[in-house]
Amino acid sequence: MPRNLQELSRGGGILLAIIVALALCAASRAGAYTGGPQLFDPLGWDPRTNRAYFHNLHMDETVSFGAVYYFDLTGKHPERRVLVGWSRPDANQIDSLQNARLTALRRRLRPLIRKPWAALAMPRVQSVDTLVLRYDRVARYQVMVQVRGLRFEIVCYHHPIACLKELYAIPGKQEQICVLSFFGNPYDSEGETQVPVVVSDDASEVTHHVEWKRD
Repeated sequence: MPRNLQELSRGGGILLAIIVALALCAASRAGAYTGGPQLFDPLGWDPRTNRAYFHNLHMDETVSFGAVYYFDLTGKHPERRVLVGWSRPDANQIDSLQNARLTALRRRLRPLIRKPWAALAMPRVQSVDTLVLRYDRVARYQVMVQVRGLRFEIVCYHHPIACLKELYAIPGKQEQICVLSFFGNPYDSEGETQVPVVVSDDASEVTHHVEWKRD
């Protein structure tokens, strides 16, 4: 092979290697990205099974569908969220089967009743320490939010900011669903996280621990 062709071939091989390396690096960064708002969508209430359903919306770069959960108010642990059997949180947002099942579920549920609520409350920082991530260190706060006799102990990252954003009544039930909003994702200093919590009318003496966890 002529010398100039050998050099061209060698140069092309180096260029290809650089392109592949850059592509792998970009893919690695994209796969590691776990930021973006994580929002709560109330689906409704099934009076036959005494279950309140909701959908976690991932407003981030993963374009994942998010998980569909329910609270079983007649179960041993009504405060625990239970993943619906057909729910596939990592499915794509445009997944036709997930969307069809979500639409069918929403149609058969009674709507939850959104109650007027003053969301502002001054969180009280109870403790602060540092969470060590793979490539970073972030501040971790434990804050207390207390409004109208309800107490929530919330784990925040980056900023000690939290509030009770929304309140939903369940038709015919004493339990209510509170939606807490705070910075709960250690990998994102700007994305809001929302977590639903079941509370009852006699919960004035109970402190609810609230921590966001990815589906």
